[in-house]
Amino acid sequence: MSKNWGATILFTLPPSANSCWRNVNGRTILSAKYREWKEENNPIGKGKVFCPNYPVAITIIVRPGKKWRKCDLDNRVKPILDQLKNCGYLTDDNCDYVKSITIALGEKVSKDFESYVEIDMTKFGDVFV
Repeated sequence: MSKNWGATILFTLPPSANSCWRNVNGRTILSAKYREWKEENNPIGKGKVFCPNYPVAITIIVRPGKKWRKCDLDNRVKPILDQLKNCGYLTDDNCDYVKSITIALGEKVSKDFESYVEIDMTKFGDVFV
């Protein structure tokens, strides 16, 4: 693999981690909103993408669009990492594979477009040492 390996993935804005799980009769289940987001953001299907078997650095840029409202950026990280793993972009989302996470609020997109996240993955060490 080349030293400058990288990938950019786009997802619609995930629900806040605070609303991804629900307690029902003592069991924790995925919320309907989170299940819907996961289905909408898995167009390729697991196993059909390159999954690095080495540590990565992840940069997440949140692009505000239609229906945007202020939020805690850190609450968007967990659903994104889980989905990267679910789609096959990550072997795992633990610290053996994800060595660095950066999240930032980017410039607003047109109000005609939905908010989304731009996820850049690079081989750890190519950007940060």
